[in-house]
Amino acid sequence: MEDNEFVPRGAESTRDGRVRAANVKRVYGDPIELRGRTLVPVARGGVVPLGVYEVTHDRTRFVPAHDLRRLLAAALAGLAVGYVLGRRAED
Repeated sequence: MEDNEFVPRGAESTRDGRVRAANVKRVYGDPIELRGRTLVPVARGGVVPLGVYEVTHDRTRFVPAHDLRRLLAAALAGLAVGYVLGRRAED
């Protein structure tokens, strides 16, 4: 917004509030009710899924979308298979 632009009193804070709400909406998705649990999706910038907050009567916990150990294991397995296949192609 330019300095010389007229903004009615109170409109600035309303607009800022809507912008903040839109940013929160991009990070936290709509809650999903499922079998006595509430799941709240969480993403970075509305694009990269990070995981979900799982809310039950007993507790609230964050469940990551990606298990780092599984991801690393899959990457290492892929590298090993690629190495073996590459060596076979050379022979």
